[in-house]
Amino acid sequence: MKRLFWFTMGFGAGVGAVVRLRRHAAVLVPTALSQRARGAVQAALTEGRQEMDRRERALRTVLASPGAREVAK
Repeated sequence: MKRLFWFTMGFGAGVGAVVRLRRHAAVLVPTALSQRARGAVQAALTEGRQEMDRRERALRTVLASPGAREVAK
């Protein structure tokens, strides 16, 4: 009975390990890595564009004020 119990426990642990390894291997496939990298680059570009737009609006506001011409000279 003990042997059957430990055999079952070992089999279950082996199946669990294989399932985990396959999940981790799926994440490390080149296509998955390239998709993650592409997502990170796109997010950085989007954030950069948003920040550029925000700064440009702030500059236009400052330069459009009446006293801005004196400061710009």
